[in-house]
Amino acid sequence: MFELRFNKEEILYWADQYVIGSINDKKFESEIKIIEEITPRVQAQGYYTREEFEYLCRWKTTRTQKLVASNSVEIIEEHTRFALSTSDENQRMKKLVDLRGIGWPTASVLLHFGYDNLYPILDFRALWSLGLKKTPSQYKFDLWDAYTHYCRHLAAEANVSMRTLDRALWQYSKTMQGNYVEGEPMKIHVEIFIASRILAQNRPTFSPQDLLDFIRREFGDERPGVAAHVNGRCVANAPLNHPTGCNYLWRLSPGELRPFRPGHDLPHPDRRSAPTQPQRADVPAKFLHLLRPE
Repeated sequence: MFELRFNKEEILYWADQYVIGSINDKKFESEIKIIEEITPRVQAQGYYTREEFEYLCRWKTTRTQKLVASNSVEIIEEHTRFALSTSDENQRMKKLVDLRGIGWPTASVLLHFGYDNLYPILDFRALWSLGLKKTPSQYKFDLWDAYTHYCRHLAAEANVSMRTLDRALWQYSKTMQGNYVEGEPMKIHVEIFIASRILAQNRPTFSPQDLLDFIRREFGDERPGVAAHVNGRCVANAPLNHPTGCNYLWRLSPGELRPFRPGHDLPHPDRRSAPTQPQRADVPAKFLHLLRPE
C-alpha cells in the first residue's frame, strides 16, 4: 500500500528543510513549545489538560477551534486518559475522534506527541509522500493501522525518530507539489478569486450571494469563513477588519461586486500592500489561466 517516494537516506535532509521553512514562517516556536513543554507533561500525567488539548488541536488546524473549545475539561481528560492508556488500538482512536472537532488527523497529533516515538501524524501530505495519489474521502482504522506500522518500520530502518520522519514526509510533499494538492480543499481566498473571475466572464457584476452559490455548487465549500471573505477580507475598498486581506473584489454597492482592477481601482488605505491575486502554487492547474502574468 505504501512506498516512500524518495530515498530513505534523504529523510534527514527533508526534515531539515521542514525546520528551515518553519523557522522562516515563524511557526517553529509553537512546535518547540509542544516538544519541550507540553509533551513531557502529558506523558507524565497520562492525559491532556484543556489548555494542552486546545494548543495541539490549534497547531494542527485552526478550522475547528470553536468545536474543540466546546469539549469540557472533564470529557477531555477522560477521553485522552483512555487513549493514552488502553491497549486496544481501534478504541484508542475511536475515543479521540468522539471528541467534538477531532478528526483522524488531529487525533493522530494527540497520539504523536502523547506517546514517545510510537505514532505518526496522519496528513494528506505524508500519505502522498508514501505513494498514495489521492487522500481517502473518509479515514478508516485499517488505513491508520497500516500507515502506523509502515511508519514505525521506516523510522526504525532509517534510524530516525517519528518526529523526524513526519517532518520529512510533510516537507517532501510541500516541495514537490506546492501549496495546493489535487483533491484537497483550496484556500478560501483562492476559491473567491477563481469564482469571481469566472462569473465576470459572463456578467459585469455579481452579488455576494452569487459568489457564495458558485463556490458551494462548484467547489462544495460550505465553510463559514467563505461569507466573511466575500463580504470583507477580499473586498479591496472595504476597511481591513482582519490581520490579512486580499484585493480581489470591488464593492459597487452593498449587494453588487465586480473583480478588483489593479492599476485602475484605488484600494482602501489599510490594503495598499494586499495581494491582488493568489500565488500560483495555491491554484489548481486548470485555473492558472485566470491569473495575470507576473
